[in-house]
Amino acid sequence: MATRYRGSILSSTAQPTSTSSAKGVWKIATVLQALKAGTWPLLSFPIEYLVLAGGGAGTCGNSGNIGNGGGGAGGILNSTENLSPGTAYTFTVGAGATGTAAGYGNVASNGSNSVISGTGITTITALGGGSAKAYQPTAAASNSGGCGSGGTYNNISPGTGAAGPPRQGYDGAAGINSGNYTGGGGGGTGANGVAGASGGTGGAGSSKTIMGSAITYGGGGGGGVISGSPGAGGTGGGGAGGLNVAGVAGTANLGGGGGGAGYINATGANGGSGVVIIAYLSSYPNASAASAGLTINGSAGNITPDTASRAGYKIYRITAGTGTITW
Repeated sequence: MATRYRGSILSSTAQPTSTSSAKGVWKIATVLQALKAGTWPLLSFPIEYLVLAGGGAGTCGNSGNIGNGGGGAGGILNSTENLSPGTAYTFTVGAGATGTAAGYGNVASNGSNSVISGTGITTITALGGGSAKAYQPTAAASNSGGCGSGGTYNNISPGTGAAGPPRQGYDGAAGINSGNYTGGGGGGTGANGVAGASGGTGGAGSSKTIMGSAITYGGGGGGGVISGSPGAGGTGGGGAGGLNVAGVAGTANLGGGGGGAGYINATGANGGSGVVIIAYLSSYPNASAASAGLTINGSAGNITPDTASRAGYKIYRITAGTGTITW
């Protein structure tokens, strides 16, 4: 015998609702309850994202009596987008650049890009930070990138950051050919690096609240010196420069640039890896599937959202890998 169930459906069985189907005519109160429970079909739902690329490497050392420039931070993008249930979106977290062995003019590849892509959205690409070039006698330039790397002496010019729009980062600064021979600071996501003549500090990162509390991302690497104090890393994971030693690596998942080396033969400091973060209101559905190649909220392929960090929100923090997530 047929019974009239919710949704005004006359049937011998109750009609379920899901993120893909809800047959019938429904009361508003029932719809709101299903939305809250994550069991109502959605065409799309709004999210906030933060996409941070891997930082650039600081310069290696060499036998030249020179302090070298710091690496630029990974570029950052922080905005909003709409995702559609049932669509697989591809996420890539950029690795930090790996510093090169000591040698005149050596320079690492830039940090790797971080990316979100998928059907129905414009691909979001944060550019890897520029790696800084070691001293050499002839004129050259350090690498540009999401944030530009610092210069060395007066003949290795600094790199530039991606000015946009939207802006992803800022420029590296020039080194100096006197005094402590301080390398220039790498650019950060919030400010230019500081020139070697003024201390060679890495450019400051930018503070974001997508995780609930404020976190600073993307500090530039500090410049190396042959005497005195090396350039400090920029706030937000930038590595400090070295005093006759290698610089300090950028911080993982903050996209910091590596610090520049002092003059000794030393391998360049690595850049810090990037991160991708998705946050949205708790009334929208959990992810339904994720690739094991993505490290999400601390474990491989994890689809359980973080609901503790930011009241009223679900958060997916992706710290390594490449793969897909479906909602």
